[in-house]
Amino acid sequence: MTPCGMAAPTLGSPAAPSAQELAIQRTILALDRTQMAWIRTGLSMLTFGFSVVKFFQFLRQQGDTRHVDQEPRHIGILIMVAGFLALALATGQYLRSHKQLGSPLRMFRSPTLMVTAVLLAIQALALFWALTGK
Repeated sequence: MTPCGMAAPTLGSPAAPSAQELAIQRTILALDRTQMAWIRTGLSMLTFGFSVVKFFQFLRQQGDTRHVDQEPRHIGILIMVAGFLALALATGQYLRSHKQLGSPLRMFRSPTLMVTAVLLAIQALALFWALTGK
């Protein structure tokens, strides 16, 4: 037994990973956590921007003439564009970092990830349709 309670490798078992392999695995896990944080941030910005647009659209429909101008709508759309840019830039950085590490990408090998990507694409189309009315 090793000091951490794991069985020591025997003659027939695979060798324990080296310190460099473990460091690369930790770095990949840190990249994954960072990517998830950027996804959360980007989606939050999209949601907030959509809420701003819809709130002022609601006020306009209620007859509130103080907010008739288009500036709040433009600010909401700008926040949404910033969310999309954050997602795009973070994904690009994630892919470049994986390439630099020489690690194989596991993207789209998981059915859960595929379903999530399809649902996000549908959500983006619905958002576009709701804002433009087309």
